Amino acid sequence: FNIFITTKNIFCNKINLPKILKKLNISKKFNILVCEQVHGKKVKFISKSKTIASYGYKICFNKNIDGIITNNSKNLVCIFSADCVPLFLFNEQRNIFGIIHIGRKGVLSGIVENLILKIKKYKISNFKFILGPHICENCYKINKNLAKNATYGFDKKTTFFSLKKEII
Repeated sequence: FNIFITTKNIFCNKINLPKILKKLNISKKFNILVCEQVHGKKVKFISKSKTIASYGYKICFNKNIDGIITNNSKNLVCIFSADCVPLFLFNEQRNIFGIIHIGRKGVLSGIVENLILKIKKYKISNFKFILGPHICENCYKINKNLAKNATYGFDKKTTFFSLKKEII
């Protein structure tokens, strides 16, 4: 499977992304698929993409989405995260892989459910999921009003929120 990139979203835009890719020694043969990351619930399955050339890289910026799944080995999927969860997924039998950017707003509005809808026809039990580094629940205190849709991740006594518990 291809490389997944997850890094802090520091000055990442159409100009700086190629510089980051070059610094990481990412091959220019890949189509780089990037999410806009709007803290929403949209996940997109992309096989072929329209790319723009930027410093020799073929980049496709996808608006209004927080996750990309693909089955094209010429694609490299990319998100940027700081405290949100990068969720890596892959299905070796179908050569499907992707990465989802999951924050509090996304998980509470249904991004995990949308992901499941996108991949269920490929037999979910054949997928492997890996949670990347993210903010821990002991560092994430939120207002009770922000957690009104939480199922598992909100501790009413301490007001700490666990993205991991809400996702799993």
